[in-house]
Amino acid sequence: MKTSPEVNAIRRDLLRHALDEGSFAKYITENFRRNDFPGCGDIFDSLKRSVQETGGVDRNLIGNAVGWDAFYEFERRLPEIVLTGDHWDVAKSEMRKQIRTALHDAIRDQDDARAFALVERLREPATTPSAPETPAGEITDAFVEDFIATVEQNSKKELLGLKTSIYPLDMATSGFIGGETWAVSAPTGGGKTQIVSQFVNEVLLQNGRVIYLSLEMPVRRILARLAGANMAQNPKKVMEGRSGIPLPMLRDRIRFLQAQRIIVRDDLLELTKIEQFVRDHVGRGEQLDLIVVDFLQNIAVKGVSMQIERMATAAVRLQALARETNSCVVVLSQLSNEAVREKGQGVMNFRYGNELGHAADIAIELVVNKDGTVTMFLRKNRSGAKGVFPLRWTGDYSRFETI
Repeated sequence: MKTSPEVNAIRRDLLRHALDEGSFAKYITENFRRNDFPGCGDIFDSLKRSVQETGGVDRNLIGNAVGWDAFYEFERRLPEIVLTGDHWDVAKSEMRKQIRTALHDAIRDQDDARAFALVERLREPATTPSAPETPAGEITDAFVEDFIATVEQNSKKELLGLKTSIYPLDMATSGFIGGETWAVSAPTGGGKTQIVSQFVNEVLLQNGRVIYLSLEMPVRRILARLAGANMAQNPKKVMEGRSGIPLPMLRDRIRFLQAQRIIVRDDLLELTKIEQFVRDHVGRGEQLDLIVVDFLQNIAVKGVSMQIERMATAAVRLQALARETNSCVVVLSQLSNEAVREKGQGVMNFRYGNELGHAADIAIELVVNKDGTVTMFLRKNRSGAKGVFPLRWTGDYSRFETI
């Protein structure tokens, strides 16, 4: 017998509510079946598996099972049935119908134990999921006091985030703050990977936790750049064994990176896999201070072939990932040829990735000058003023310092 569209809509709403509360998810997965949710049976199956394996709602498990795009699309759907008042009575009635159907099946199959258990469920009223005391987003007294406490705590700090190693940049941005997105752009060979290696090294010296996702260079070359920034030695010479640094000393510096538990990956090119890896890491209770994505143009996005659309999608989702994980995400991007010709005089012009400029909280451009110096343009700063910082190479092209 076909189910009416109205009933299907109610059931989808119930499934959507189940994603928000483990006890309700258990109730739904015990009393419904996949076929009760046309068009979203995969969501139901993965939710049921989540309840069985973890006792609650594991978003990573569900997202990995059905695909993050499908999961986000379903999760963003706002239920029309609210689990309070008359709406709850409608939802409860639908759930009791399902129990009766299951009871009929149990009797037909001569499954006495399940039949008796279902009869007991019919005798008990369905438990209303706990509702928040105030609507989501409403500013409560507790929120006000928490905000004031945060401001008071911030007033005692020099910076709100970890230092970058470029003093005027720290003063303008207040450092790498969790939940923010930084965009760093430069022309080919302009120093974007090296300055970010310098940033990473500085964060590690402050006992910060870092994930470096290289979409261009192999891990060995990234380690050479990190070691070069740490020892003020040219990374190319470090890689080739021509830096003059004794191997025991180099080993000690790499051991330092190991001790800080920095993670460097060169095999994660697809956006969903990047998101999954970061979520899995944070889901284990390990806070991340900095996530580097090097670089934007090489990210692959499932179902998207056009580069402009791919870059725009990646920029927005990486921004969302920063906020979700409370980590600072630094995204590297190729500087457009037009911006290179203008030598920093124009507006932000991230090649193929203008959406990155809109999504970023901090946007930086590096422009190479004829005399070999580099000008850092702080193009965008949601936290304060923009600025221009002259830099020069030091340590045999391993680091930047202000002029």
